[in-house]
Amino acid sequence: MRPRYDRAVHSVAILPETPLTAFLDRAELGVNSYHHQAIKALAPRPCGDGSQ
Repeated sequence: MRPRYDRAVHSVAILPETPLTAFLDRAELGVNSYHHQAIKALAPRPCGDGSQ
C-alpha cells in the first residue's frame, strides 16, 4: 500500500504571536509527515559539486 501524500496525518501546534500564526489565523495545522528525502541509488562514480 502506498502512503497518501495528499492528506494531513497529524497536527502540529504553531507558536502564538508569530507571523505564521497571524497569516493562518490559527494555532494548529494538519500536516503530512511522509518524507522521501534520501538518495535512492548512488551514481556509479560519485563526483564532487565543483566547490574545490
